[in-house]
Amino acid sequence: MARWLWENLSSLVLAFVLSIAVWIAAVNTDDPISERSLAGGVPLEIVNLPAGLQLVGFNLPSIQVDLKAPESTWNQLSADDVHARLDLQGLKPGEHTLPVSVSVDVRPAIVSQVEPASVALTLDISTSKTMAVSADLTGEIALGYQANEPAISPDHVLVSGPAGAVDRVDRVRAGLRMTGRREDFDQEVRLEPLDALGQRVGDVTLDPAFARVTIVVEQLGGYRLVAILPIVRGQVAPGYQVTGLSVSPTLVTVYSEDPERVNALPGYVETAPVDIAGAEGNVTRRVMLSIPDGLSQVDEQPVEVRVDVAAIEITTTLTTSLVTEGLRPGWYAAVSPQAASVILKGPLPVLEKLHTGDLELMLDLSGLGAGTHQVTPHVINLPENVVVQTIVPDTVEVIISLGPPATPTPTP
Repeated sequence: MARWLWENLSSLVLAFVLSIAVWIAAVNTDDPISERSLAGGVPLEIVNLPAGLQLVGFNLPSIQVDLKAPESTWNQLSADDVHARLDLQGLKPGEHTLPVSVSVDVRPAIVSQVEPASVALTLDISTSKTMAVSADLTGEIALGYQANEPAISPDHVLVSGPAGAVDRVDRVRAGLRMTGRREDFDQEVRLEPLDALGQRVGDVTLDPAFARVTIVVEQLGGYRLVAILPIVRGQVAPGYQVTGLSVSPTLVTVYSEDPERVNALPGYVETAPVDIAGAEGNVTRRVMLSIPDGLSQVDEQPVEVRVDVAAIEITTTLTTSLVTEGLRPGWYAAVSPQAASVILKGPLPVLEKLHTGDLELMLDLSGLGAGTHQVTPHVINLPENVVVQTIVPDTVEVIISLGPPATPTPTP
């Protein structure tokens, strides 16, 4: 028996291989194998980071993974079933290039390609230090005001991160913009770690990341912030009205060597008069302020006064005949009623000059055949800025026929 097996071993092996090939072919026919890329890639995980070490300037990339698997496996597979990892077990500080390890939870599946296959990174010792917080004020405060020393809470923070990055931190800044400020400053400010050149240092964290900064802003003696009161002279054109009045800026700082003069102000100063006589539209003028004797305007600049002028709006009613358009050649149309009233709203100067013959009420009969129709009239030749509020009646009966409408016979 053993001799027979030995003499026929090659034939038995060949038969076994052929049976396996036949089985694989049959399975592949029912459940074909395909190779695909996972859409969106797989997030890279960091595992076994040695205690006391930190990654330096490292952004976790997305790994592109190609798999070979039967269709039944692809039907079960999701992105959560595939894992790409970098194992940092036993690494020392310095630069390293590590292979990306990919595993698949759903089987059977074969990883055919990983891109990138390896990733370079740098490790450094984790460290921290406590540093004072300094306020960095930028911009000029409003004229006539001064800012007191900032109060910062907390005034120290813990700077943590890779040793190389932590060592580069020269100061921790709370940046504040004070341009034109007249009021006290009291709010939470995000802190920034800066190097000796004033550049932001990455890869470090601050604890806490915010600090409350309080700055008292005081007005200097002899200075006072007052409102600007625009002065307007004259009457607009008949049929028009003033709808708005504004000045820019709205406040001004005045100064006097005698604080009593400043304190005696009523809380405002007037502009030079702006003439709007006969205006039929908006009026904008740049004028100086009328500063009382013994006082001066700090910035010595003119202000802009804007007077909004608009026509007075009214409503009026006009009655006008109805006309038709679009009637087929040779056809006839009987309209009832033959006139309608239009209620209009618009500027008084325009509506006062509007007469019945200036408007037309049109009935569009395009595409209409014989029979009785209800048609909506519309206004043509409508003046600018005039709107139609109502048409009475809002629909009109139109009888269309191939011959002229019958003339009613008088009753004897």
